[in-house]
Amino acid sequence: MVMARVLATVAMFIAVAGTADAQVPTDLRAAMEGRDRAFYAADSAQWERYTAPTFTTVQQDGSFMTRAERLANLKTQKPRPYVPRSREQNTVRGDVVIARFFSGGLWVIEVWTRESGTWMVLASQVTTAAPEQRFVRADENGQHDLVITTSTGQQLLIGKSDQKPDGEQQVGFSDVAISPDRGKSPLQREAASSWRRCKSQPASS
Repeated sequence: MVMARVLATVAMFIAVAGTADAQVPTDLRAAMEGRDRAFYAADSAQWERYTAPTFTTVQQDGSFMTRAERLANLKTQKPRPYVPRSREQNTVRGDVVIARFFSGGLWVIEVWTRESGTWMVLASQVTTAAPEQRFVRADENGQHDLVITTSTGQQLLIGKSDQKPDGEQQVGFSDVAISPDRGKSPLQREAASSWRRCKSQPASS
């Protein structure tokens, strides 16, 4: 009965274009975060708490897993830093909720249902996100400072006074820091790589 209701809800979700994001119940929000944190912490006991016995999933490599198979896989994983959900879209139909979100470079769809008063995931599908179109351009201005332009239009100026003989740069701009080895994001590490290349070859526009 529950599965039939879930399938009907999923069909409705697919049929309705431009589904608006819905506010999920407080207890479901807590369950979502609890399961996500259990996943990143590789906490199998906590993960089980929010995963239905009939749970199935399709992973980003195309593999199909039952609850038991996914649980065994989770037990082999090492804890990782927690990454909260972003770009969420939730469709609520009574005790069934379709959740779509982005986390850790992955798009995830989950089907949640409330069974005996407890929210659990009945099914999920994970897809690796396409790489974002980003660029970092490094130019040299008339004062021989390095000007880095990011794909968001932000410009970072690295003056000659910031240069060090050993090539290790730590440059701050607003809340952004660029370091060849310790960049805070892939975009910043890419910028740092551009900085190293700029030191070894002529700058190009």
